[in-house]
Amino acid sequence: MDKIQKLLQGSYDIHLHATPCLQSRRKSIYQMTQDAKAVGIKGFVVKDHNVTTAPHAAIINEVQSDVKVVGGITIARSNGGYNPFAVETSFKLGGKVAWMPSLESAWMFEMLKSPGFGGARNYKSLGGGGDFQGLSALVEGSNTELTQSTKEIIALCKQYNGVFETSHFSKKETNAAIEEAKRQNLSKFVITHANTEVTRYSVAEQKELIEKGAVMMYVMAPYLSKPGEAGEDLDNLGALIKEVGAKHIVLATDFGLNIWPPAVEGVRMLIACLLAYGIDEDDIRVMLKENPERLYMD
Repeated sequence: MDKIQKLLQGSYDIHLHATPCLQSRRKSIYQMTQDAKAVGIKGFVVKDHNVTTAPHAAIINEVQSDVKVVGGITIARSNGGYNPFAVETSFKLGGKVAWMPSLESAWMFEMLKSPGFGGARNYKSLGGGGDFQGLSALVEGSNTELTQSTKEIIALCKQYNGVFETSHFSKKETNAAIEEAKRQNLSKFVITHANTEVTRYSVAEQKELIEKGAVMMYVMAPYLSKPGEAGEDLDNLGALIKEVGAKHIVLATDFGLNIWPPAVEGVRMLIACLLAYGIDEDDIRVMLKENPERLYMD
């Protein structure tokens, strides 16, 4: 067994997209379990921009037990916006993750208006943007005060041992949320795709958030090209991992677009590229196995 296949065994992909979904996706959730089983991937987390995936995960886990599927809920207008009742329902149905707004976040709307934002075409094709101001976690007019409903969602993550993910938060929202998470002793706080253009954090910013209890998620998606947008240099990911440290990182693909390979191939590509860059095998196991299992599978 080669190194890549060995590292695939027992790994997790904790951020991917699949059907059923309003957006066009390459694979269904069930097809993803079959792909994962074939290469030895132990589980994955499926995110949807509009609905909770907790019921989908529960059904798939009932019909097969080889690959654990985890679901959750994204804050979106279709779920009532910042709606603690919807978040608690998702947790009660077995969901493990509360993602803050993505395509409908106030920060996403701001980025889509920026002429220098390279991902605008892709996000608009997925449904990003619209005729309202976007959803914010901050009290109107404040840069530091969270809305009461956001505080309640953090409390629910604590109560149900769930993961609070920043999704497409602004940095102001992230900083306010992690301070509240500290106050509530929430231990599972993940900075979603901290290496992507829409939510990129400097190394200094990441280390400051880590000191406050956050875990960084890096994804494979920005290193692949999309229509009108070139992929980034994968060496940047290797350098980022070496600076930040594997114990503070979880890895994922964020795959699902029809123009890309299946997510399991994304995990394989991720492993191969990190090995080529010189990332230690034990560090890859920490980021793809140990940390995801502790955060999402417990």
